[in-house]
Amino acid sequence: KKGYEIRKYEPFSICSVQMNKPRQNPSETDAKVSNPQLKGASAFGALAGYLFGKNQESTSMKMTTPVLSQGEGEEKTMAFVLPSDYWNEGGLVNAPKPLEGSGVQLQLLEGEERAVIMFGGFASKKETESRKTYLLK
Repeated sequence: KKGYEIRKYEPFSICSVQMNKPRQNPSETDAKVSNPQLKGASAFGALAGYLFGKNQESTSMKMTTPVLSQGEGEEKTMAFVLPSDYWNEGGLVNAPKPLEGSGVQLQLLEGEERAVIMFGGFASKKETESRKTYLLK
């Protein structure tokens, strides 16, 4: 097959937020997004806000890729990979703490292998399922 690659990821840290759970004060914790009506825009704003300095230390960090999403319904989450300064064991102790009410959680993920396929634009559920089916064949 063409159009995909297998990547081996070492352990890395993420900041994540539940996509369908209301948050207390999004105007205080979220970055403004250009298309707030898009599904997932609120979660993206919360994570971008955290990275761009809306955290307890007012520390700005670089936005990295990939953006991860997983789960369904009320359990669906969006996550950004944190800068590598926070990837080692104990690294999250030094990461800026999310603001109360932001819904942002910090987590260290184990390393793993993943099949990766790139496609542009908004990833609709139909398009995502189509790509997943392709990878699993």
